[in-house]
Amino acid sequence: MNRRLVDCRPGDVLRGALSREAVAKCSDDDFVVNESALPARRRFLGGVGLAGAVVLLAGHTPFRQWAIYRQRFLLIHTSREDLGGDSLGDGVAAALLRNLPSSRAQVVRGPNSARIASLLSTGQADVAVLTRHEALALTRSSSPFQDYTATALRVLVENDSHQLVCRVDFPGHHGYLIAEALMADGPVLGVTVPDRESGENIVPTHAGALAYARGLPLDPP
Repeated sequence: MNRRLVDCRPGDVLRGALSREAVAKCSDDDFVVNESALPARRRFLGGVGLAGAVVLLAGHTPFRQWAIYRQRFLLIHTSREDLGGDSLGDGVAAALLRNLPSSRAQVVRGPNSARIASLLSTGQADVAVLTRHEALALTRSSSPFQDYTATALRVLVENDSHQLVCRVDFPGHHGYLIAEALMADGPVLGVTVPDRESGENIVPTHAGALAYARGLPLDPP
C-alpha cells in the first residue's frame, strides 16, 4: 500500500507511516508531503521520531523547525485543487532528483492556492507552482489574492499555463542550478526558461535562471 506523511490535527494516532484511511481523516487544511525521498527524511528526523516529523511538517507551526526543514529539502508547493499544477510539480521534483539529487526536492501539496499564497507572502515557502494568473496576482495583491501582501516573485521555468516561481530573494546560484537541472528534461517536462528581465503584466525571470538560459557562467554562492 502506498503511504504518506501528513500533518494531521493534534490527537491523531501516529504509528509508522499513516495509511490512506488515516489520511482520509485529516482536514482539508492539511498538507500532504510527497514521499519520494522518505529514507533521507527519516535520517534527518531520526532524533525526533515520526510524531515530531508530522508536527515539523505543519504548514505554519512551529516556525523554527519548519525553517530548519526547508534548509535541507527543496520543497515545491502545489495545490491539490490544481491538477495541472500538481502534475507539473511532480515532474519538476522527479527531474530535480535525477539531475540535481542534492536538492532533495519534494512536493508539498496544500489544500488550495490561497494556502500557497499565504506561505509565500509570509516567507514560509520559497518555491511553488502557480498558474500564470495566480503568480501575477500575488505580485500585485490582486484577486484572488487581494487579502495577502504583494509578494515579489520570479519565474524559474514555465509552460503555457503554469509557472514554477520563487521568492525574489531566492539565491541566484540555486536558481541557476535548478534551471539547468530542469532543462536537461525540458522537452519531457514541456517547460522553458523565459528570456525576460521585466515587462508589463508578467512575472520576471529569476536572475540565476536567466543567466543559465543566456549561457552565462554560474556565480559563486
